[in-house]
Amino acid sequence: MKLRIKGNTIRLRLSKAEVETAAADGAIREVLHIPGGATFAYELRADATLSSPSASFDGATLAVLLSPDGLRTWATSDQVGVTAELPLNEEENLIVLVQKDFECLHRTSEEEDKADLYPHPGRKDDI
Repeated sequence: MKLRIKGNTIRLRLSKAEVETAAADGAIREVLHIPGGATFAYELRADATLSSPSASFDGATLAVLLSPDGLRTWATSDQVGVTAELPLNEEENLIVLVQKDFECLHRTSEEEDKADLYPHPGRKDDI
């Protein structure tokens, strides 16, 4: 699972296997180990008390939360992602995106393993 943070936007991108795990287990989690013994975790988790996406942070774990039905629907359909805007104050929102991870359209010098990624809908055989 990839985490991207920019300003007030959180984006999680999940491979096929990660989407399957999240759907089956109701959660998926990654942990970043930092020198000195600290850790930072991020997770996608189903929460039965929710009807819409949410996010929380407890000082060590960033959690992106979806309803069980929302997680299941996203995981088992052609739906690419789930997006939510969560109010922070009268002027700002936190934008939360949970997306299926697609192959890149452009070749890079660092070819990553694409076997577990979703085929990009814009990919043509000659690219």
